[in-house]
Amino acid sequence: MKKGYSLIEVLFSLCILSIVFIVEINMLTKENLRYKRNVIEDREECYCTNALDFIENEINDIKNKRIIIDKNSIVLQKLDGDINKIDSISRYNGEGKIRILYDKAQNDRMVCNVIVEGIKKFTILKKKNVIFISIESLKGRNFEKCIGLRKENQVS
Repeated sequence: MKKGYSLIEVLFSLCILSIVFIVEINMLTKENLRYKRNVIEDREECYCTNALDFIENEINDIKNKRIIIDKNSIVLQKLDGDINKIDSISRYNGEGKIRILYDKAQNDRMVCNVIVEGIKKFTILKKKNVIFISIESLKGRNFEKCIGLRKENQVS
């Protein structure tokens, strides 16, 4: 064999190897971006559905004496005098949070906990003994829940 052919073979194999590496790196970066996007979407869905489940549990709590529903807030008056208020707050950039305020009757202390962050709109609609709650995320996805109320709860 001549020396020129082995040099051409080495160059040709290096060229093929570099093409394979470029394709693999491209595939890995695309998969990584897709994975990050899916993780963000899954977290958003999980947080919003858990927030709706938490609100449903608070509404259906056996210690509720009275439930007051305003445009975008729910006030839960408890049998022991405590008051819980679920509402949303918005920032100047359009990003909002759903929070719950615990007002304890025993020590006149108010505690605020954030239920979910990164929402655009939080709406509450009441018709008869049914509450419709809708959360719209910053990316435009809607999460809705319909909650039936017991007849012994006074709803206004």
